[in-house]
Amino acid sequence: MMLGRTCALSVTLGATIALTSSAAFAGGFASARFGGERGNPTETNPSTLYYNPAGIGMSEGTQLMIDVSTAFRTASYDRPVSAIDDQTPFPDDPEKNARALAANSGQGTLNNIIASPMFGISSDLGLDTPLRLGFAFYVPFGGQAAWDEQSASDEFPGASDGSQRWYAIDGSIRTMALTGGVAYHIEPARLSLGLTGNVYLSSIETLRARNTDGSDDLEAGGNLKEGRSLVKGESTDFGLGAGVLWEVWRRKAWLGASYQSMPNFNGDIEYEGTLQNYLGPAPGNEADIKLTSSLPDVFRLGIRVRPKARYEFRLFGDYTRWSVFENQCLVNSTIEDAAAACAVNDDGSFASTDADTGRVIQNLPRNYTDSFGVRAGFSYWFSADLEMLLGGGYDSNAVPDETIDASLMDMDKFTASLGVDYRFTKWFSGALTATNVFYLERDTSGSDGNNDLRLPSRQPGNQGVYNQNIFLINTNLNFSF
Repeated sequence: MMLGRTCALSVTLGATIALTSSAAFAGGFASARFGGERGNPTETNPSTLYYNPAGIGMSEGTQLMIDVSTAFRTASYDRPVSAIDDQTPFPDDPEKNARALAANSGQGTLNNIIASPMFGISSDLGLDTPLRLGFAFYVPFGGQAAWDEQSASDEFPGASDGSQRWYAIDGSIRTMALTGGVAYHIEPARLSLGLTGNVYLSSIETLRARNTDGSDDLEAGGNLKEGRSLVKGESTDFGLGAGVLWEVWRRKAWLGASYQSMPNFNGDIEYEGTLQNYLGPAPGNEADIKLTSSLPDVFRLGIRVRPKARYEFRLFGDYTRWSVFENQCLVNSTIEDAAAACAVNDDGSFASTDADTGRVIQNLPRNYTDSFGVRAGFSYWFSADLEMLLGGGYDSNAVPDETIDASLMDMDKFTASLGVDYRFTKWFSGALTATNVFYLERDTSGSDGNNDLRLPSRQPGNQGVYNQNIFLINTNLNFSF
């Protein structure tokens, strides 16, 4: 039986609860970098409908923004032999034993290009009032990935999907946002207040290798054991955003603060979809499922100072409450209260003897921690039409050593940006910004892992060495009417 990418529908119970590897530019798997260096809580362009909706209150006329962020991502996961459950699967055949260990360890690699669009518009509707309205579409969380194929033998064909296959082979996860906003400018106080309503459209489609017992065994009884699991799901959720922007020093300094709520105000997301399983040589099956997950709320604060016409300084940051992301759980669609059914003890076992637990397919602990980021920027105008932008920053890691895996890797990271903005006409300008995200290597080889847990939370060993780098090009077009 072929187990490589040609067997994309081969799956196993519970394999699907891991998210697809994502291009995370901030903590966790936050991915919003639209607006480039002008995407922050002190600006007045349409991107502020996400970063700080009060910003559009200080805009003039009608502003239209079209933005595309293109990320070039490389990543690797080097799985040590020590992460394998059974390191002597064939004790009577040393040569086969060595081949089995090689097929279940080593380095998996990824080389992907990921594009993320953003569209936004704000307007005073041609009326002489302090009220502004806006609408935006963007992708604040998620990404997509396809891990490189590896060489493999007919003996262990599953190795062609790489050592990271127990957590990620390919797929996508994304949360898209549709935002409508309103802002009011109190001109005597040089103060703008903003409010948005957000509709979040989340989807997931991810493929990984799995066995029914949560192990990484390649054979059972002389037959190939390794299977594949594919999940598809969708969810629609709601949230609010609010912000304030104060022009501290007329036309020279601005102070902004904003808040984006969790989806549904509690962070809980429940995907509805299907699970397709192929258990080694067994025929495949499909079932309706629910997949529980969580997304955080975000606090932002920033200051922008332009003491002279030719230069400007920016400093801004965010605090993201990833600690709400405690676990993911895959359950039969007939369970009404999935969160209650999925409650587990510290060792991963069920915390309840409720009958619903019999229809829980698998639980995956995440136990994220809150993250923060800070960025500084500088602009210099060579002329009234030509602006150079510089930026740099730091974002912290949200993923503990015990729960990091190839589907959701995060590290402490630094960014460096260089861009140019040129006003071609009175009503049209364009910006191009290049940013590199430098991730610090993470080595969790000596840590506890998911293989130390009990069912339904047990997973193959996720210990190892994680690396990645993202080079990002942001293209931004702005129209004024």
